[in-house]
Amino acid sequence: MFPTIFHYIHTYGLMLAIAFLVGIGWVSREGKRQNIPPDKVMDLGLWVLFASVIGSRIAYVLPHWNEFAARPLSVIAVWEGGLTFYGGVLLAVPVGFLFMWKNRLPIWRTSDLGAPAFALGVFLGRVGCFLNGCCFGNPTGVPWGVTFPENCPAGYQFGDVARLHPTQVYEALAGLAILGILLLVRRKKPFEGAVFWTFVLLYGAWRFLSDSWRYYDPQSTVLWSRMDIPESRVASLALVALSVVFLVILSAQARRRMPNSTVLKGEGK
Repeated sequence: MFPTIFHYIHTYGLMLAIAFLVGIGWVSREGKRQNIPPDKVMDLGLWVLFASVIGSRIAYVLPHWNEFAARPLSVIAVWEGGLTFYGGVLLAVPVGFLFMWKNRLPIWRTSDLGAPAFALGVFLGRVGCFLNGCCFGNPTGVPWGVTFPENCPAGYQFGDVARLHPTQVYEALAGLAILGILLLVRRKKPFEGAVFWTFVLLYGAWRFLSDSWRYYDPQSTVLWSRMDIPESRVASLALVALSVVFLVILSAQARRRMPNSTVLKGEGK
């Protein structure tokens, strides 16, 4: 593992920075093709970035406060790891929608532009997690299991003898696969919002599956019918359900508009 390079640069923070810069560049380029001002894209990206970092950090710190009580200032050391993805989603999505609404940007079209960048960000961010040794999996006997060194979060929990599921690698590869699917959906673009909500659906479904291999401490689980279930699995199910609802609604709206446009074209001839 390489939690730092050159003795002082945290690889996790570096990968997050790269993901943000690449994502902003991607959305800005695509936005120009659809007459969305690049400066608005940059402002939107900054708001979403800040909201996602703050939300994901709060979601991690609250159930792990015992780790920060002795050093409260370490709460701001996000470059060392300790971010909860869904915490960032819960804050970043409404902040992003509010920004688009206030700046009169087409919400679903702009969201569609950002979805592939999110998927690429998942890939880059999870590479950072692997290098940092966080977001690791449960012990396993599979031949591709990884033994982490002692001086990383996985090593602190299991030592340097247990082979663990490399869930960071699983999710990084899933991010690339989702990116490929989103590019195909974008090419057909059945309706505005399809790319964004397809991302939510695919990521939520994948995360629900992959969390069966990932390690979670007791503070990150909820008790349901005498079973400890990771909070992220509950959030994944909620996102899958929400995405299905929006995909159905937006698809129905698009179908209703198509006959009207056909009739108008016929009347004009």
